[in-house]
Amino acid sequence: MEKGIKLHSIYFRYFIFVLMFAVTSLYVIAYHEVGDQAITISFGKVEISMTPGQFACRGFGVLIALSVILSFTSWKFSVGGSGIYIKKIDLLVPWDDINSVAHVWVNEYRALKPKASYLFYNRKSLIIYRKELKPICIYNISVLSLYVIKFFKPQLRSNILPASLATLSNVLLNGAILYEGLVNHYDIKSSVLFMGFIVLYLVKSLFIPLAITGHQNAIHGKLILHDTAYKRDGSKAVII
Repeated sequence: MEKGIKLHSIYFRYFIFVLMFAVTSLYVIAYHEVGDQAITISFGKVEISMTPGQFACRGFGVLIALSVILSFTSWKFSVGGSGIYIKKIDLLVPWDDINSVAHVWVNEYRALKPKASYLFYNRKSLIIYRKELKPICIYNISVLSLYVIKFFKPQLRSNILPASLATLSNVLLNGAILYEGLVNHYDIKSSVLFMGFIVLYLVKSLFIPLAITGHQNAIHGKLILHDTAYKRDGSKAVII
C-alpha cells in the first residue's frame, strides 16, 4: 500500500453531540435553579463545588479533547496517487476504474434491542461508483473526503457542492441548538423556538438524505437505499 491521506470514521461525532446536548441541558436546568451560584456535590468524603458555567466549560473541554483523540483512530481508507485503498477489504480501487464519487446521507434505522428502543441515524457515506463493478459504500465518512479525492483527481465527477451545503446546514443547526442553550438558556416559554428546531431537525434527518440519495440514484440507477424498520443495508453496493 502506497502512502496516502487517511480518512477516519466519524461515527463518534453522533455520540459526542448527544453528550454535548446533555451537558447543555444540565447547565440550563442548573442555571435556572441557582443562577451563577456554586453547587456542591458530595461523593462520600469527596466534595465537588462548581458553578453551572464551570460545569459546562469543563464538560465541553473533556468532550472536545475526546473528539480530537478519536479523530485519529479507526481509519477506513486512504487516498493516494494510484487510487483509493480500502483497509477493511484490502482493496485498491485505481482511478481508471472509478466513474465518479459522491457523499450522501444514508438513513440507518435499527433496533438496539429486540422489540425495544430504536436508533435513527444519518450515516454520512462516501459512494465510489465504479465503471464495471458494483459501487462501494463507505459509512461514516466526512464530506472532507471529497475534497481529498478532488485534490488527487480534480477531473473526477462528484457532488461536492450539494454535499458541502448539506454538511454546513447540519453544523449550523447543531451549533444553533447548543448556542441557544449556553447563551440564551433556552427560553422554555417559547413554543415557536421549540417547534422551529423540531421542523429543522425533521428536514435535516429525513428530507436532506432523501434528496441527496435520490439525485445520485437518478444519475446512476437505484443503487443506494435507506434502511427501513424491516430491512437494513439494502443498497446494491459493497458496504464498508
